[in-house]
Amino acid sequence: HRYIMISRNGERYYQFHPWEKNISMAKTYVYKDVPILDYLERLERWGEDIDEYRNIWYYF
Repeated sequence: HRYIMISRNGERYYQFHPWEKNISMAKTYVYKDVPILDYLERLERWGEDIDEYRNIWYYF
């Protein structure tokens, strides 16, 4: 995959390349992940202790 951009909301966009792209015509596809803050807020609503996830900001 290839990192493309990050939105104002913190969503990261990636371009994924299918494994068969060098064998036959296969399109790549773009994936948008969940912003970290949205994910942490969701975990908190589920009852998780978000302090346990404080180092999540350092993952790329």
